[in-house]
Amino acid sequence: MAGESGPEQDEERYPTTQRVKRLTVRTGDEYVSGLRAGGREVWLGAERVHDVTGHPVFAGSVRGMAGSSDISRLLQCAVQGAIP
Repeated sequence: MAGESGPEQDEERYPTTQRVKRLTVRTGDEYVSGLRAGGREVWLGAERVHDVTGHPVFAGSVRGMAGSSDISRLLQCAVQGAIP
């Protein structure tokens, strides 16, 4: 019917939908490792921060985001029926 929307119509309009469904949420450890991998230049005032994961100003936020990633990963696994 004209004007209706559903999964079939979304696939036609948004061909990347299948690819997006296969993406997985990183674990907290993967998130932290990604931050340590380098390629970033972080400055806090006049101080260059070489490792945001261990810096006192950023470490708490990094741990919080890592925990959030772990929870999201568990939820994703639960939805898929594969809790680690």
